Amino acid sequence: MPVPLSSHVVLVSSRFRFPEQRLLFPKARLFLDRIELSGWKLQKKVFQEIHLHQVTQVDWHMDDDTAFDVALHLDDGETVRLALPEATTWKHTLEERLRWSAPDRTTVSTTWPQPDLPLDELVTYTTSLG
Repeated sequence: MPVPLSSHVVLVSSRFRFPEQRLLFPKARLFLDRIELSGWKLQKKVFQEIHLHQVTQVDWHMDDDTAFDVALHLDDGETVRLALPEATTWKHTLEERLRWSAPDRTTVSTTWPQPDLPLDELVTYTTSLG
C-alpha cells in the first residue's frame, strides 16, 4: 500500500540533542503527523518516532538555563526532552500543527511561523489541513 504524500512533507528539520545522551549526526524532523528523531550511537542507529496524537503536553524552556528546550509529554507517561538549536521555529510550527490537529489539547501562541517550505510542499501541506 503506498504511503500518503502528506507523510513525506517535512515542516521543520534540524539537529537536536538529548540532554542525557550524545548522538552522532542527530536529526529531528517534524512531519504533518509525527516527529522523527534519528542519529547514531557508536555503531548502532537510534530512531524514535513520536506521533502527534501521542503528545498530551508540550513544555518550552528556551529562556531557562535547563539542558533542554522542549519537553514532550506523551500519553503513555513518557517524557522526551530535546535541545534544539532552532527552538523558536520548532515552537511556532509544532504548536500550530498541534492546534490544527486538536484545538482543545494544548495552549498555543497566536503568531504565525515564517513559511520555510518550497511552494509545492506548502500547497500539499495547506490542502492536507482539511
